[in-house]
Amino acid sequence: MPPTLLAYPYQFVRTPLTVIDLQVARRLPKDSAVRRTFDRAFGSLDLLAGRLLADDTLLRQGAERLGAFQPAPETSRAPASTERESDTPSDSIADEGRVEVSKAKRHDAARANKNLTTIRQQLRRADAEMAAREQQAEARE
Repeated sequence: MPPTLLAYPYQFVRTPLTVIDLQVARRLPKDSAVRRTFDRAFGSLDLLAGRLLADDTLLRQGAERLGAFQPAPETSRAPASTERESDTPSDSIADEGRVEVSKAKRHDAARANKNLTTIRQQLRRADAEMAAREQQAEARE
């Protein structure tokens, strides 16, 4: 299938993202976590589509959008302390993001453990029912 035919579905998918970008994301502060995440995701999507479709325009748009995202430089970590002051607003946003991710991971792990426990209980019941049916079948014979 020619790349030009594949570009149409991508443009169709990209249109609502462009509208969100123009109407919502551009109104957010540049250091907003939501805007940075949206820009990163949109840039990555453009870059991937540009590579797959061999489209230089999409490659350039993706690279520009990702180029606007400058990750914080790695710094050596100081020993852990009970109170830590953030150096910049983006540090506090990153810290809040880490806390939220950590909470979400704990919540997902707890839900997975609960599901696993439920599945184990169902298996035990099924095993017990199967054993009872086998005993009934043997008793009839």
